[in-house]
Amino acid sequence: MTITLLLAEAVARDLRSDGFESPEARKVLDVIRRFDGSLAPMHPGADDDTLSKWFTVEVSESSDDRRLAEALQSLEAVEAAYVKPPDALP
Repeated sequence: MTITLLLAEAVARDLRSDGFESPEARKVLDVIRRFDGSLAPMHPGADDDTLSKWFTVEVSESSDDRRLAEALQSLEAVEAAYVKPPDALP
């Protein structure tokens, strides 16, 4: 299951870099790791500040996707987090 994630600009920049992780970025990563999720930029290589704030989180258990989205929404660095709906009708 996929969660779409919009982060504060400074946290998104920190997570895209290979350098230092701010406390806010670590909180985001800790929540994702707790649910065995993986974080990836939605628009890798984007120079645009708006696009670079968007990420996807993959989680294997569909039962955890809503709980993970809720946990992420509770963080100050997260502007939005929602479960991506299915691409097509079942």
